[in-house]
Amino acid sequence: MSNFIRNIIKNIKRNNFAKKQRSKVLKDGNLLNAFNNKKIIFIHMPKTAGISLVKSIFGDVTLEGHRSVSFYKQVFGSRYSDFFTFTIVRNPWDRLYSAYKFLEKGGMNIHDKNAFEAHLSIYRDFEDFVLNGLNEKIILEIMHLIPQHEFVCDKNGKIIVDHIGRFENLN
Repeated sequence: MSNFIRNIIKNIKRNNFAKKQRSKVLKDGNLLNAFNNKKIIFIHMPKTAGISLVKSIFGDVTLEGHRSVSFYKQVFGSRYSDFFTFTIVRNPWDRLYSAYKFLEKGGMNIHDKNAFEAHLSIYRDFEDFVLNGLNEKIILEIMHLIPQHEFVCDKNGKIIVDHIGRFENLN
């Protein structure tokens, strides 16, 4: 199957998922509802202190995982422009090392465990992985390795969030 067709299928699935998520906006106790109530959207990139940040700003809510700004534009539709959007980025090298160690320890769920077993466990250690296994295919397949720009840029590479903070500047 060509990359063009794969991308079309991926976009259709993403659009359908976003439409299903819209119903959560009205349900108390989940992150989409908290975003809606505060008119703030936090783009949670993996390994950037996102869970701690969500809990400190939005309280004890059901987490939604790692979603791009494009996802939230689909979920909130025309109301999206009413929201303040922000994210936290991290030094890519530190983030990669943190992601590797996180996955090596089992991650948070079965997907994380499976990602490590399928793609990373064959390498002796982090250095071996970086030197012999790190490639674009793995980076795009494992959520915790996806490049940060994929979460906050449009298809033309333009940053489309209101504010970007740095992990290294968090207290």
